[in-house]
Parts: sequence; structure tokens; C-alpha cells
Amino acid sequence: MGGKNRTFEESKAIRDCAMGRAFEVIQARLDLQSELLYMYADKIKSLQPIGHGSLTPHFQVCSKDGCMGCLHVRWKRWFDPQKEQRKRNRMYGKKYGEKVVASSFGSKDISNVKQVLPRGDEFKELREIVAAFEKVRGQRAKMIEHLSNALKCSSYLDV
Repeated sequence: MGGKNRTFEESKAIRDCAMGRAFEVIQARLDLQSELLYMYADKIKSLQPIGHGSLTPHFQVCSKDGCMGCLHVRWKRWFDPQKEQRKRNRMYGKKYGEKVVASSFGSKDISNVKQVLPRGDEFKELREIVAAFEKVRGQRAKMIEHLSNALKCSSYLDV
């Protein structure tokens, strides 16, 4: 690496160009990963019947201004309260007491989607798509973690 001794302004301009290129690559990668997550989410929704037990990823913003990790993924499992009541009656009998339930669907947050995925050969493709979704989600989370750590390090600058 040879060359002339550069001034501060010249070296800053060269460094700024290199950092700009790096940030463009990082932003493009995060955008691509977000697009993949949406594509996989649509595929997951299309592979399941709409109804009791369906699993769907939901994308949420953490605050009004958001953060580098927005949109955040939350898995939800949909359920029919009337089916839940029938299951409760089968398990405990009528003595358990009937609750009045609405017929509209509800959802529960799922912390580990791989534990509640349906079994069986007919759901093999669904399990593969969910695994791919979780892989991209993990890669994206790792990139955001590294970027967050870099930002934290920049706040320690004592001159």
C-alpha cells in the first residue's frame, strides 16, 4: 500500500465514500431479508386453512419512531373459543361449568413456533417454510444486534 501522504480532508473523503458503500450494502441486505420474511409469511398463510389452530407471523412496529429492528415478528396461533369450550367439556365434563364464549376468533402469542407446528406429512411444506422464515429472521436479528453494538461503541468516545 503505497502512495502519498494524504491530508485529513482527503482521507476523510475517501473513508466517507467507503462507509457510504458499506452502509448501502447493509441496508440493501436488511431490505432483502425483510422482503423474504414477507414472502415467507404470505406462503405460510396460503399453506394453512383459515381456522382453528392456524399459525401466522405478524409484523409490528415497536414505537412511533421505530428502530433498526422494525418490523418485529410475533407468531400468533388462532383459535375458535367455541372449540376451546367443547374441548374443555370433553376433558372435564359438564361439571366444569360452561362459559359463554363468542364465536369470533381470537389469537394467542407463541414464543417458540417450532414447538406448536402441526405434525404429519400434509404439513411438511409448512414446516420447511417456517424453518426458512426463522433462519432469515435469525440472520436479520444477528445483523441488527451487530449494528446496535457498533452504535453503542460509538457512544464511548472520550476525547
